[in-house]
Amino acid sequence: MIKRIIFDLDGTLWDTKESYMYSYDKLFAELDLNREPHREEVLAFMGIKLNILLDALFPEIENKREIGVKAVKYSIEYVLKHPSTNSGDIEGLFKTLSEKYEIFIISNCPRVYLETFYKVSGVKRFVVGDYTIEDGEKEDHLRKISDNYTVKSLYVADSREDYDAIGDHKKMYFVFAKYGYINSDVYDYYINSLDEIISLSAKADEKERMLEGSDYEMLSSNDSSLTLIKKPDCYYFGFINFKNPADDKAVIEKLKERAGGSHALGPINGSTWYSYRLALDNFDFKLYPDAISDERILNLFLNSGFKVEHKYSSTLATLNEKIWEKGKKINLSPDYEIKIAKGSEVYSYLEELHEVASDAFKNADYYEPISLENFKDIYVRNMSFIKPELVAIYFKGKMIAFNFCYPDPENRFYVSKTIAVKEKFRSLPVLLKLIDVSSRCMTADGFDKVLYHFQNDRTKVLYAMAKDHLIKRKYYGLLKF
Repeated sequence: MIKRIIFDLDGTLWDTKESYMYSYDKLFAELDLNREPHREEVLAFMGIKLNILLDALFPEIENKREIGVKAVKYSIEYVLKHPSTNSGDIEGLFKTLSEKYEIFIISNCPRVYLETFYKVSGVKRFVVGDYTIEDGEKEDHLRKISDNYTVKSLYVADSREDYDAIGDHKKMYFVFAKYGYINSDVYDYYINSLDEIISLSAKADEKERMLEGSDYEMLSSNDSSLTLIKKPDCYYFGFINFKNPADDKAVIEKLKERAGGSHALGPINGSTWYSYRLALDNFDFKLYPDAISDERILNLFLNSGFKVEHKYSSTLATLNEKIWEKGKKINLSPDYEIKIAKGSEVYSYLEELHEVASDAFKNADYYEPISLENFKDIYVRNMSFIKPELVAIYFKGKMIAFNFCYPDPENRFYVSKTIAVKEKFRSLPVLLKLIDVSSRCMTADGFDKVLYHFQNDRTKVLYAMAKDHLIKRKYYGLLKF
């Protein structure tokens, strides 16, 4: 979980470039140095420690303490006359963030500069802790925050030095403020404006939940990125966000380099319960949900040496009447009970579904356990676009099998999304009975076509049922380097 957000000050929370120019124009005039400060020279040191800036601008003056005091004084003088921040409503922004996160500010500026920011912005009451150059180095403050807490933090700043100051990027993630003064060629996340931190923090928090404690890092080139996830025996990659071919290819090369002698498998967004795979064909045949269905992205990986490691398929077919008839004739013993639920009622069964699915898929390829909270996240929030239907089989009052279904959102066909049977109860009669009752739900909804969605290609049963009634099949794959 992400529990705190740490902000740099200059360039990140407010833009004080003009105050710097005002301050150093006055200083150069007072000191009668027979030269003027070049704007580019001053701005090149924005956000850097004051002593470094003074050394660069006033090399001929030995004692720079008095100059530094005046520089801060004049800068504050300008800021108070021209108050501004990098968010139109920074007070509202901090109020919103503080309802979910602890907020810290760390700055290379003197304390009086930070207090001026508080006066201009009105956000001091939302800040849990702050540190300035008078309290020590950024690296020490960031390390202290990381060491004192077990959950993760976001550090929002605008330079490569800020990225390096974090040190351990497993505990704290660098959010690069692209609108800031300086630049960084590496980052864990980025924002283009300060107000994007609200949605970004929610995405980072979601990724934390999905990865459930795994070590990960973002590999990026400009706006293209993916996430490298370290597992005990290999690397996974996922969360692909590709923008243009040159940067996409650069990110893939970084992935290969970082994986080194170990292999990299993906795309997997955390556990395989979440979205993963790439479409291998029928890219225009959009399904709900779908994996990345972009031929360009697939070919980028294939042309970079990745191979298809494992295949899945979604099979669209008309109803197999023979199988349906067989299912109708099966009479399970009185110890078995069948329940059907539709719409929001389905979500009252999620704890039982989680138990059955965890048992049913425990030996599946690349299976990883998932918490009940994340399971609910998938089936409630991430599938909010569908109207669910559930066929469940109970044995002596306990659920042992289910088929999670729904009408396609475009009403093209009926979707059989997840069929799960506890290992102990796997048998053809149980499977056929699930299909029988699901088929009746399908026809009752007015459909004559069914999509068996995201099936492991090594599982031949469903394809065998559909092959003589096949309409279309879309393949997906995991890639390995």
